[in-house]
This record gives sequence, structure tokens and C-alpha cells, in this order.
Amino acid sequence: MFKILSYDVVDSTNDFLLKNHEKLRNLTVCWALEQRKGRGRKGRYWHSPKGGLWFSVLFKSKYHVTDPNIYTKIASLSIQLSLERLRIKNSIIKWPNDIYVKGKKLAGVLTESILSSNYRTFVVGIGVNVRNEIPDELKEKAVSMKDLVEDPPDISKVLSLILGKMWKLYNKLGKKTGIAVINKMWKKRLYPKEGQKIIFIHRGVEKTGEVIKVNQNNLIVKTADGIEKLLDIELILRKDQFT
Repeated sequence: MFKILSYDVVDSTNDFLLKNHEKLRNLTVCWALEQRKGRGRKGRYWHSPKGGLWFSVLFKSKYHVTDPNIYTKIASLSIQLSLERLRIKNSIIKWPNDIYVKGKKLAGVLTESILSSNYRTFVVGIGVNVRNEIPDELKEKAVSMKDLVEDPPDISKVLSLILGKMWKLYNKLGKKTGIAVINKMWKKRLYPKEGQKIIFIHRGVEKTGEVIKVNQNNLIVKTADGIEKLLDIELILRKDQFT
């Protein structure tokens, strides 16, 4: 099961586990009430004040699963399944790793890895807006649980729920069909799905297209320019798209 190390403030929960991974056991959790230097994909700053849930999980590849994407999917699914338990509706997993509710970002996942001589280590960082205030400049793009429900849960309860879901999904990796089951669950809850039309920004250019196939690391999209294999895009969501 998980071993939780809790702190008032750290620079980054991901950095803490990456720095100390050799002496920490598998499934160690670093949980901080506040991060000074929280970050998301591409090194983007993640606003991490008190009131939000900021934690990272250390995975040492016990089941010899060395694809970092599966750990990202486990984390994303764990968050979304927990939201269902908390009766927060209309959440989606926005490809590849964010959780959105009614077109606004509620949570994000950042997976990083280290390859050593003995094993491969993955650190999965999770940030969830729970009771924290969203800065004015982000209110059009982000949302907190306290803005969605009258009585938002305690941060510790959200952590417990997510880790409980994560434990069940992680143990599926030890089964023959485990990865296939996780992939199926992820695709079911994912936006976009195959056949859907999307608006996205790629290399600074806004485009529209139809998703032909959703892969582990990319989307195959049919656009006016033809069939494109897209690894790094920004999907544009409308607030009313998932109400």
C-alpha cells in the first residue's frame, strides 16, 4: 500500500521524489499543503497554494511496466473516478492528462521517469483544485471544487479517494489483461474520441479536424491538409461543450 510523507511546504512534490527515489520504497507519496515551484507539462508553472491537493507518487516498476503513459492513465482515471464518487458531474479526461469540468481545468497530471541500472522509476505528480481560490487571470480556464459543490470535501478525503482508486488500478498491472482494461477505461472517459471533430492549436496555428485514431502518444487527425500525426497540441474546449 502507499506510504505517505506529508509536508507543509515543498518546492515541488515531483522533485522531492525524483531527488530521493533511491532511498524511498515503491508507492511512496509526497503530499504538500503548498508548493513553491509546482509545474505541469513543458515546465509550465502550476499555481499551488494552500487549499489545493498537491501530491506525487513514486512507482518502481514492480510489474515491469515501463511505459510512462500507463501511469498517467492510472492517475487520470483515479481522479475522474473519485470525482464521480464526490458527485461532481460532467468531468472528462482531456487528452492526454488533464481533468476538465464544463470546459475548465480542475486537475492535471505530470509523469516523469528515471532510468537506473536496476529498475525504472516513475514519478506521477497530481494537482487538484479543491478549496483553493483560482487567480483572476485563470478563472476563464480553471475551476476549483469549491466552485462546483456547496460543501467541498476535505483535502485529505480527496487524497484518500484518489489513492484508493489508484491502488485498484495499479494492481491490474499484475494481471494479463490489466493494461488492456486500463486503456479501455481511459478511452471511454477521454476527450476526444475517435470520430469526433476537434479544434486545436498546433505549432501556433489553429486548425479543425476529425480524430481518426487515438494512440498512446499521439492523435491521428484528418484536417484540410490531410492526415496528420499530432504529438503535441492544445485542444480548445468550449465551456458549454460538456454540460
